[in-house]
Amino acid sequence: MLESPLANVEAEKALLGGIMIGAGAEFLHVAMGIIGNTGDIFHDRRHRFVYEAMVALVNSGRGVSLLEVEAELRRVGRLGEIGGTAYLTELVAHDWASLSAISNYANQVRDMYVRRQIERVGADLVRVAYSDIQVRDIGAAVIDRVRMTLAEIGAETDAIPGERMMALIEKEVQRKDAGNSLVTGISPLDARLGPMESGLMFVLAPTSTGKTSLLMQMVRENAIRGHRPVFYFNELSPMRIARRFRLMEAVDWEGWMRGETRQPEPRLPLDEVKRRLAVWMPRVTVVPAEGWTAEQIVAHFTGLWAAGKCDQVYVDYLDLIPYKRYENMSEAIGDKLAILRHGAASCRWNSDDEGIPIVVAGQPRKGIGESRPTMDDAFGSVRIQQYSYKFITLWREREGDRYTGITLARIEKNPDVGNEGYECPLMVVGSGKERAFIFYPVEIERRELIDEPF
Repeated sequence: MLESPLANVEAEKALLGGIMIGAGAEFLHVAMGIIGNTGDIFHDRRHRFVYEAMVALVNSGRGVSLLEVEAELRRVGRLGEIGGTAYLTELVAHDWASLSAISNYANQVRDMYVRRQIERVGADLVRVAYSDIQVRDIGAAVIDRVRMTLAEIGAETDAIPGERMMALIEKEVQRKDAGNSLVTGISPLDARLGPMESGLMFVLAPTSTGKTSLLMQMVRENAIRGHRPVFYFNELSPMRIARRFRLMEAVDWEGWMRGETRQPEPRLPLDEVKRRLAVWMPRVTVVPAEGWTAEQIVAHFTGLWAAGKCDQVYVDYLDLIPYKRYENMSEAIGDKLAILRHGAASCRWNSDDEGIPIVVAGQPRKGIGESRPTMDDAFGSVRIQQYSYKFITLWREREGDRYTGITLARIEKNPDVGNEGYECPLMVVGSGKERAFIFYPVEIERRELIDEPF
């Protein structure tokens, strides 16, 4: 497990060990005067249980020696959860006991707790940004949230002046805002999916339906928002990928959607295209990964993450996905997803995080008498169900033009956590032979898709 940068586990150990070495209530009362009488202030869950056992012992008039703490933890059923007697012995293995040392360690533990609360404010403010609160009300919501948290922290400690605390909050909000919350940039999809801060999203679509386009659009959208996505591809050449990214900025998509131009085409001057790309493209890492194993991809993006160059991962595409009804299906796709998911989960801001988000695109093998993929098709391997939380399936009712037209994006969640089953028609706008695409939501009834030619 990765250590949180906002925790001092050694100080927590020293504090608890010193109290047990002291054996009586005096050392614990010193600690309680600084950090209170609950274990919530400790970062390590085991230490919370040990401290609360000590407080319970003192409140009942007993001592807090190792043997007494062991007996209390056994009584409440927590001894096994903290690692047994062996872990308590580890805590008292060094001579930490003195009143000045106890006070020093308690202050260090409290300091890290306050900093974690400031970090929490940063995360909360980002959630406000992605909430349904009207823009005109966001400022008030942010101010109220900061004031409330400052009041909570101020009630616990006056160690950090208000000005310094606000500076720390501002810095932390900036870090969190460029953290790992992922969106598609397509408003109706994001309204249903919600911001994705960790986990695995699976995009399942037949050939030439828009998997690569959707992933590239997500890369662009999230890079514009300040993220650092890494995009692994194994079908197109690096030159074609680069040209498609450039065309995403060169084409007047909005004008085409308003009916001002007959076909989408490059309309912006080259200098303007370069200026637009310069806003976000330097944050993107594009990696040709043909023939790469899942282990190679993980080794690459974890290295980028450690260097501060990656906070989101996109893999296009992984493998052909067999339909669930096929017999004797390979577990290979599930094994690869497990490797990718575990790799992304290892990239954590702190030990409370679940890692960075990863988006994987897959293409199903065409089923007998059925061409539309569903979430069930992705569950040919149980590991896909185990490691994926959100799904987007893409499908086109009319074959016609393989590259443009109406694509139906269906949003589904893992049935273990609830199935959304929401369908969103999208306009896939293509730009000539270069095949640069962008998805736009369209308001169109299903009967029009079926009865009227597009």
